[in-house]
Amino acid sequence: MKYFHQKNLIHRDLRLEIFQLITESELSNLKLTDLLNMRFLPKSGYLTNLKGSPYYIAPEVLNKKYD
Repeated sequence: MKYFHQKNLIHRDLRLEIFQLITESELSNLKLTDLLNMRFLPKSGYLTNLKGSPYYIAPEVLNKKYD
């Protein structure tokens, strides 16, 4: 996520189901599998669309002003 944020990209629907461990090892890499909800942060610095899964949505998204 740090890499995406450095590129001004944000994911608007982070949830547990879209992360996968590559192996069963405790040192396994974690992969993000769903990039369909990635968007560039606009020049205004905020997004206003209501996006996200109901059980994981942040209060900022419900207020329709988030970054």
